[in-house]
Amino acid sequence: MNRLAVGLAAVVVAMLTLTGCAPPILDPVPAPVTVELDELAGQTVDVPLDSLLNINVDGFDVTSVTAVIDDPDIAEFVPGSDDGSAQFNPGVRPLAVGQTSVTLTHDEDAFDPVEFVLNVTR
Repeated sequence: MNRLAVGLAAVVVAMLTLTGCAPPILDPVPAPVTVELDELAGQTVDVPLDSLLNINVDGFDVTSVTAVIDDPDIAEFVPGSDDGSAQFNPGVRPLAVGQTSVTLTHDEDAFDPVEFVLNVTR
């Protein structure tokens, strides 16, 4: 019986020791909010502060889309890019809770300016 108790205690100590070596559990990264360019005009888009607005500009050059953000304390524009092997959509990164107007344009006027309101939430 005494050996069983010592063996059980050794197993518990070993488990506790190994648990201390496990990597910490990370908080999940929120998925970006993805919106189609042709659905944005006149809309209010809610985006959590710890997320990103991904703007799908399907059919347009991702590097030619630009934006003017009325309140740069609320959000910032993230230009689209193309590294030759993949394309990355433009987006808007929230910086603080609040609302701001956003106007998207195309460098070559391939589409009319698109205006919408970004509502950054907690």
